[in-house]
Amino acid sequence: MNPSDNDGSPHWRVFLLLGTASVVIELSSLVLQITENVDVSAATVVAALTRYLLF
Repeated sequence: MNPSDNDGSPHWRVFLLLGTASVVIELSSLVLQITENVDVSAATVVAALTRYLLF
């Protein structure tokens, strides 16, 4: 058993979970923003989607 392999995998999973959580929070806040302000610009939506896809 290699300790380095055991150490690397959990850290990667934690990073993935944190990244997913931040994306979910960002998207939910964007949804709230759209719900409150229907006049949100298309550029904001495109920027958020681009950020989500490139994350």
